[in-house]
Amino acid sequence: MFDEFEDVRKKAVEIALEEAKKNTVEVGAPNRGERIDVYLRNANALRKDAPSDKAGLPWCGMFIYYCYSKAAKQLGKVLPFRAEDLWGGSNLRNWSNIYLEKIIDDPPILPGDIYIMNSFHIGMVIEPVNDFDMVKTIDGNQSTMKAGRSSVRKRTRSYYDMYRLIRV
Repeated sequence: MFDEFEDVRKKAVEIALEEAKKNTVEVGAPNRGERIDVYLRNANALRKDAPSDKAGLPWCGMFIYYCYSKAAKQLGKVLPFRAEDLWGGSNLRNWSNIYLEKIIDDPPILPGDIYIMNSFHIGMVIEPVNDFDMVKTIDGNQSTMKAGRSSVRKRTRSYYDMYRLIRV
């Protein structure tokens, strides 16, 4: 079966891993910082004509959108979602409720699959998983404002803490 976004998913993971090397940190206030503002601007969340200024709000989905939009642009593809669809977990849930075929219910879990946690946090899978147990991920908005603590980090998460998995 042809998978038109497999290359985009792989490239999005590469971009996310490169971003993790940049030691993105929150500076001055929660959910703010020079690199974080890049993600917010890319997701149209800092425009003056945006429906609301999303600066200072959780940016986990905006980080994932940044990785995906950059990958799609490099590969000449158009994403099936808008930036605003990743402004929050409830937005992405609503998008996936329309595109039910994008929801993953069975293994394998592939690199680039996007997940929504039960807490509505958004992240991305970085390694394939053949069963539903622990999943290696990369996440934005993972800072506690502690000095030197990166806000973009690789994690290992339980699949059972995930509300939904989405494959673009």
